[in-house]
Amino acid sequence: MAYLIAVSEVPATMGQAMCSLSLPALFLRAISYLEDVVEAIMQRIATAVWKGGPRAGSGTVSSSSGTLHNLPFSQSYISEEHPCTNPCELLAAAHASCVALAVVQEFADLGHVPQSVTTDAILSMEEESGVLQATRSYLDVQIRGLEITEEDATEIVQRVVLKCPISHILRASVEITARVEVLPAAISAGHATPLSQ
Repeated sequence: MAYLIAVSEVPATMGQAMCSLSLPALFLRAISYLEDVVEAIMQRIATAVWKGGPRAGSGTVSSSSGTLHNLPFSQSYISEEHPCTNPCELLAAAHASCVALAVVQEFADLGHVPQSVTTDAILSMEEESGVLQATRSYLDVQIRGLEITEEDATEIVQRVVLKCPISHILRASVEITARVEVLPAAISAGHATPLSQ
């Protein structure tokens, strides 16, 4: 059975504390604070290059991590000559991976790691007044290897889906729903991990 769910400035107190510190301690405290700020405003960079007209042209996208390097993309899902992705498919991939990580993190915080979490994201697009818009992201989440009811799993997924940064972006204009399914562990992986009550 499966269930469907809808889914800076330095603080004044810190400045006062710094006044009573020695210069070396003050320097170390400032470095620590700057490291926290840098981590808080973490950035990810992607670069897209399109050459030619909107229909006959071609594009590539790369990421700062190097994982995506000149990945071909187009307006359609598959070009006539070569398979390629498109912006909507990349957005669906981002949502699926973001939710999968959020679910795994939530279970890890509870002290249990599932054997696997598989998330399919189906991003629905509709054309309105000649403009293509994302209208819905349907998530199919399969959790394998935990002794947990689908009711409890659904409650957990419902709680964590909105923690995903991609969900925050989509929530402005896209309906997000999720289907949750709990599967037994694969035989080769040993016993399922029980979820503490």
